[in-house]
Amino acid sequence: GFASVLRDYGLPRDALVPALAAFNIGVEIGQVIIVAGAFALFLLLGRVLGRTKWGAPVLRAIPLVLSGAILLLGLYWTIDRVFGG
Repeated sequence: GFASVLRDYGLPRDALVPALAAFNIGVEIGQVIIVAGAFALFLLLGRVLGRTKWGAPVLRAIPLVLSGAILLLGLYWTIDRVFGG
């Protein structure tokens, strides 16, 4: 899909592969940065909350809450794509 958009913009055929590769590499680098930042944040949060008496229950709840939020977002996106047009 993205390749056809690049062609529609008039990108020469011999530049299509480098453009797609650069785009995909950029997306992957962005994902690595987000995951590294989230990992650092959760590590810090674990250290801070681990020192409190209520930290353990909160640390156990975080993955469940985040997973539920991701599930709801995925369901919304799926329903919007299938039925929303």
